[in-house]
Amino acid sequence: MTNEPGENELVRECLGGDEHAFEILLRRFQGPVFNAILRMVRDRDEAADLTQTAFLKPYEQLSSFDPRHKFFSWLYRIAVNEALNHISGVGGRNRSTASGFLRLAHRKTPSSGRTSASTCRTLS
Repeated sequence: MTNEPGENELVRECLGGDEHAFEILLRRFQGPVFNAILRMVRDRDEAADLTQTAFLKPYEQLSSFDPRHKFFSWLYRIAVNEALNHISGVGGRNRSTASGFLRLAHRKTPSSGRTSASTCRTLS
């Protein structure tokens, strides 16, 4: 058994003003978020920039987080949306890639594996 706090406990601590709690979330999920974005944009520098943005948005909008869901699912959706927005803004050469990722993103989220309209909503 681990003594590490859960995602939602860390979110509550963040909302209470504990910046260290968000640092823990960042360290915990930075790798998976970066890797997901990297697979989409295929450029390490762009992926690093988009990963920063993907963490900044939830930090700024943490009060809108619904604790009935996992923080990682929310963060992952924001990260995917950031990558898709970036891809669609690059130009025609990546349009088929963007549409392919849109189809995949609407199938499943990493935590639930379920397909539903609510998992496909845009949170950014």
